[in-house]
Amino acid sequence: MAILLMLSKLGLRADEVATLTLDDIDWRAGEMLVRSKGRQRSRIPIASDVGAGIAPTCGTADPSPPVVNNFSVALHPTPDLPPQAQSR
Repeated sequence: MAILLMLSKLGLRADEVATLTLDDIDWRAGEMLVRSKGRQRSRIPIASDVGAGIAPTCGTADPSPPVVNNFSVALHPTPDLPPQAQSR
């Protein structure tokens, strides 16, 4: 949900979302640091609905071990491919 909100509401590109870390989010300022094309970095405001979507994915205030990159990708097998082609 959080990823879709960042893509649709903030207009971020998939690679910009993929490179976000928890350190990039400044909750007090209501901003996040986004790394764009060409090594550009910019701070963008976090809309309240996007912040509400991100917050539950952040876990506890003291994760153990510490979580830096909070987003992951799950690859599901495709039934049309032979098993050897499905592994990565």
